[in-house]
Amino acid sequence: MKWKFVSCLILLAFIMLQAIPVMAAGGTGVSGTVPLVTSDVAASSIGYYSATISWNTNGDATSQVFYDTESRASPGEYANSTTEEITRVTEHSTSLTGLSSSTTYHYRVRSAIPDTKFLAISEDYTFRTSTPAGGGGGGGGGAGDTTPPRISDILVSGISETSADIAWETNEKSDSQVEYWSSPGEVSTLDTERVIEHHVHLSGLTPGTTYHYKTMSRDAAGNLAVSDVYAFATLPGAAIFTASKLSISPGEVYIGGSVTISIVVTNTGNASGSYTVTLKVNGAVEATKGVTLNAGASGEVAFTTAKDVAGTYSVDIDGLKGSFAVREKPAPPEEIPPEEVPPVKAPINWPLIGGIIGGVVVVGLGVFFWMRRKAA
Repeated sequence: MKWKFVSCLILLAFIMLQAIPVMAAGGTGVSGTVPLVTSDVAASSIGYYSATISWNTNGDATSQVFYDTESRASPGEYANSTTEEITRVTEHSTSLTGLSSSTTYHYRVRSAIPDTKFLAISEDYTFRTSTPAGGGGGGGGGAGDTTPPRISDILVSGISETSADIAWETNEKSDSQVEYWSSPGEVSTLDTERVIEHHVHLSGLTPGTTYHYKTMSRDAAGNLAVSDVYAFATLPGAAIFTASKLSISPGEVYIGGSVTISIVVTNTGNASGSYTVTLKVNGAVEATKGVTLNAGASGEVAFTTAKDVAGTYSVDIDGLKGSFAVREKPAPPEEIPPEEVPPVKAPINWPLIGGIIGGVVVVGLGVFFWMRRKAA
């Protein structure tokens, strides 16, 4: 009993491993043991000149159909193929147009996961296009007619950084529609005026981006024709620089004084870039500075200069003009010598003089009497 239970668990684990789908790179990891396979391959919406081929894969993968009026041994031998749709999906649908009515077509579908070894190619399948009433070939647009318009001469022109023009022709008057995308998610434009020569202008595109697109036309009876998927790339974006707000401060200095000259640079383009600002003084290049700005950003660029000769100097930065003045330094004020002051006579100290005289008299008298006395 125990071994039977263990055997059941092993069998269940094996079945679960076989059921794990292959996941495309960019989502979850790719299994190294489960191959990419196709399933539910079918043709639908079969008309006189078109059909839709659909299929599923067990992981996100690309889409491509190879078709011919005869069976071929490998996809590369088929006379026709659609452009590989690199958007990875598990539910695939590709339209075939420009077919012949009353014709049996053989086809194979191909899906792959880029940058991996996973590739799935179906076996050969068939479908037969419709036969017009009375065995005729196609005409167009009448009541009850199920023949879709035939799309031809698809052309992309006028490609710029943010726009492009898509043109094509149909064999009968029909409206104009384009589905285009740079990542999963479609954008459509519709012109309800039915014409034979179609033209759709795409705007608001992103610079330097690859877009995929397909054209669609519907006639008055409601029959829809869809082209293969094509691609184009918009031009890389460009940086466009403008200068403004010239400032010169101060406007007047003495010889040797510093003057600051600045402008504001703005990138009005749709891509980041670098720009060189050149300062000219009196028509001669004095200095340059580089600035790098993102699209829509602004920045100040400043220079400092000083002159040792008096005069008026003209300034030019990218067409913005101004000037500043340099003046001579004023001479220092003349020094005035101090006035001579007559010497001040010191006052006579009569008490001191009287004391000295009195002392001398006393000493003299003392000597006199001493000498008389000695003589006697």
